[in-house]
Amino acid sequence: MKNHKLAMFLMLVILFGMCTGAQASMNLTEEGELIYEGSITTANQLIKEGSLYTNSFSGISTEGFNDLQGQLTFSFTTPKGVKGKPAFDIFVGDPDKGIEDWFQLTDNFATRRSGKITFTLPSVILESILSDGNGNFAFGILSVKGEVLLKTTRLNVNGTAVPIPGAVWLLGSGLLGLVGFRKALHS
Repeated sequence: MKNHKLAMFLMLVILFGMCTGAQASMNLTEEGELIYEGSITTANQLIKEGSLYTNSFSGISTEGFNDLQGQLTFSFTTPKGVKGKPAFDIFVGDPDKGIEDWFQLTDNFATRRSGKITFTLPSVILESILSDGNGNFAFGILSVKGEVLLKTTRLNVNGTAVPIPGAVWLLGSGLLGLVGFRKALHS
């Protein structure tokens, strides 16, 4: 009689796993989970007209995530005595490749004399840059007009965790139930 009660209990566990397996995977992911957050302080890096400044972030792991989104924020000011609004081009890419293979975010972008500028990085750009798995992301600023003092650069990358399919939960609970059922029959 004891074995029959145990067998019934294990069958209920299997049925419970079958009924809830598909729903469990939907609750495991968080939309827009922060994958990476980094900041580079450049201590007023002067970017003169016609010059290019590059730097990079490293250690970005996107394994297990998709639908990447990001924000690249620059904090800057113009040097004292410089008149007019600065204009520059922003590039992003893989530092292992030449700048000619990078994505150009702006073209002769004119801005106010100081402040913060945030660029949204679409999924297609981030996935292309980070697809090789080296975890490096580079940016470049080409001063087209005027001079800029770059203070800090911040990068945030968000993504959606790849969900575990309901079939995995179903298979796992079924196997666990079968193992328990086998043990119940042998004892």
